[in-house]
Amino acid sequence: MTLHYQFIDGDRTLAPLLLLHGNGGTERDLLPIGQFIAPDAPRLAIRGREIEQGETRYFRHLPDGTIDFANLDTETTWLLNTAAALTRKYQLFASRMIVAGYSNGGNLAIRAMMTQPLPYRTALLFHGKPLGPLDQPKLRPHTLVWASYGTHDPIVSQAEFATLQAQIQTAGGGLTTFTHDEQHNLNFSELQAAKHWLAQSGRLKEESL
Repeated sequence: MTLHYQFIDGDRTLAPLLLLHGNGGTERDLLPIGQFIAPDAPRLAIRGREIEQGETRYFRHLPDGTIDFANLDTETTWLLNTAAALTRKYQLFASRMIVAGYSNGGNLAIRAMMTQPLPYRTALLFHGKPLGPLDQPKLRPHTLVWASYGTHDPIVSQAEFATLQAQIQTAGGGLTTFTHDEQHNLNFSELQAAKHWLAQSGRLKEESL
């Protein structure tokens, strides 16, 4: 199977971005968003390899609509291994990498960060929700997470967003949230808030740990 990804180099003194698209997306979708929130940072975007109902995804569902957790585990391993290999190829610092995911991609990423010993400790989650309950979620020490939500989102309910917040806080993450009164869409004020948070976090220019 062909690997679809895109790498855009940038200022190597800045932390690189790992960009993960939403349902039906491609590796190109979040590149402009990455450029907006961190204009000079290197950007790595990887396309999910699952196709469900004609839409590209990072994992699939069972016929009844519930998550196929076996597939989720398989695809999480594939994505993490792929990201690690590309990180080595382009000589990026994994411990500095900032994960930015929209919907499907962000959901997988934060679940992986809370259940596996990954190097990542900074994440921006656009319209994320939890992928099932987690018994003992744990993030790397000093992990910072920014998460957004639309109050009229037909895909992510208020209860689901609250559960995601609780999981992140239980896992020890420092959490900042942003809410707008729209749906599952991204808007300019949301992207501005993400950009401001990332700049203020210090993570873009912080040295590798």
